[in-house]
Amino acid sequence: SGDESSSASVRFLPRGFTMKISGGTIIPLGNFEDLAGRGYGTSLNLAKQHIFIDKIEAGFTVGFYYLAGEEDSHSEIQKTDYALFIPLMLDASYRFNFTENLFTSPYLSVGAAYLDIPYTEQDSNTLENSEKHLMEFGPAAGAGISAGYSFDESLDIGFLFGYGLLLNKEIFDYPFLQLELFAGVHF
Repeated sequence: SGDESSSASVRFLPRGFTMKISGGTIIPLGNFEDLAGRGYGTSLNLAKQHIFIDKIEAGFTVGFYYLAGEEDSHSEIQKTDYALFIPLMLDASYRFNFTENLFTSPYLSVGAAYLDIPYTEQDSNTLENSEKHLMEFGPAAGAGISAGYSFDESLDIGFLFGYGLLLNKEIFDYPFLQLELFAGVHF
């Protein structure tokens, strides 16, 4: 015997982890709306389930979003070509199960984000335009809620709605809405 084969499963992650991928839109608000239009992108989340008490998850999310440029002749910034937004966030959520399959999870996020915006600025004295480039990395925070459907306790699909804020000396208080669809796998 010695040649007997056994079916061994290989795990991508140890038990008790969730990996989610999401895709959707970012909608700038307030001052952020003057610099960038609606954007689209994706994020990847890895979280540990049942931290401290049952139904609490904690982990991190990394994302990449491309936002359209804006033209605004009412300020020194005449136009932006585009914006790249790359958040790196620590997340915590609590999962409420309405039924065996339906759930919702409010969440909080803190971390940092990289923002890259090439723009054209007009000098208020000479009225001459000059090309500039804002590249900032700074603190960010957010909160939101997700809701979804769970298949066999191993696969989730759903949507999330969030509100985020970039907190930086150069770009202070730049809020945005986040609307995304997600799929997640429990290990």
